[in-house]
Amino acid sequence: MTGEECFARFHQKLKATENKALRNFNKLDEDFKFVVLTLANRNNPGAFRSDEVGKPYEYFDMDRRKLIIASMNKISRWGGMLPRHISIHECFLAN
Repeated sequence: MTGEECFARFHQKLKATENKALRNFNKLDEDFKFVVLTLANRNNPGAFRSDEVGKPYEYFDMDRRKLIIASMNKISRWGGMLPRHISIHECFLAN
């Protein structure tokens, strides 16, 4: 067993460590999944099809789950850069 396989098995068996990627991907709506899969496709064209948007995390193979995790991590970094809410009135520009 490789070190990576050992570490993965440890995380699967340890109850205190839930799979954050699975939990967060599955609990969020299809709009979020669409954004995640679209970002993953941008970096790896053809990795995901449009009919896979509503699928749960478990549906995808390990290589594609790694792409999902990378996209979710990128999106989470963006969250710190943006304000919590942007008013619709920001569409107007000052002259």
